[in-house]
Amino acid sequence: KAKGSSEADRMYYYLLLADACNKCYVTLPSDSIMHLVADFYDAHGTPNEQVRAHYLLGCVYRDLGEAPQALDCYHTALDRADTTSKDGNYRLLSRVHAQTAGLFKEQYMTEEATSELDEAIRCSEVANDTLAALYCYENKLGTFYQAGLFDSVLAHTKNIYNKYKNQGFHDRTASCLSPAIFVLIQRHQLEEAKQYINIYERYSKRDGNTSNKQGMYYTFLGYYYLYSNRLDSAIAFFNQQLVCKEKLNNRVLAYHGLFETYQKANQKDSAMKYAKLYNEANDS
Repeated sequence: KAKGSSEADRMYYYLLLADACNKCYVTLPSDSIMHLVADFYDAHGTPNEQVRAHYLLGCVYRDLGEAPQALDCYHTALDRADTTSKDGNYRLLSRVHAQTAGLFKEQYMTEEATSELDEAIRCSEVANDTLAALYCYENKLGTFYQAGLFDSVLAHTKNIYNKYKNQGFHDRTASCLSPAIFVLIQRHQLEEAKQYINIYERYSKRDGNTSNKQGMYYTFLGYYYLYSNRLDSAIAFFNQQLVCKEKLNNRVLAYHGLFETYQKANQKDSAMKYAKLYNEANDS
């Protein structure tokens, strides 16, 4: 009966709007509207609709930078799931676990993030969503790196790289190499790093993909040239990373790279400048 009412139509409209905005990386409607949507589906919706509503409410809080509230909503969404039903939306549950993992990783709660990614992988496999499962496998690289498990980073990179390649997802093969490249450069294993850099370059440009110059791309190239004693190239790539205006953590690494480079070049004033910028960004 409720589904035939104007209130039901309005709530369904807001649910679809929030879902569309979330998928298009657009800021979601206000939390007050989505609270109404979640309350409505708690009273009148199926378990799948309740999961979806609370997940999207969590995404609103995620976009507002309110991690605790977002996590609470994601946990509520998982509690609403009926995992005994054949109609369970495991594709959606995978997204909830993956988003939860992302928030845990931002808080440097690596064990919790890894556990959530494992659950996301399990749900993706139940839903026969191969690409989503592989994407979650790839995200585990970040948790391994964050935990300092660098041997695991290298081993897992080879594994996920081969999985992407064997499944034909060539546009993803480049992105998964970044953590391994950075580990190899930090270990001064430059020849092995260059092999991965060449693969990264080849696959990131495949099929007209123009999104290759992102993430830590310029940072690890800067360090590669720094440790290869090609200081002018190192400075150019570190500065290019700063132009990207990406995540603060990437700028921190670029500032530190410029500090190291100018220190190695014995340019003390510039080294002090970037040491100060590094400290300020690191404190932030």
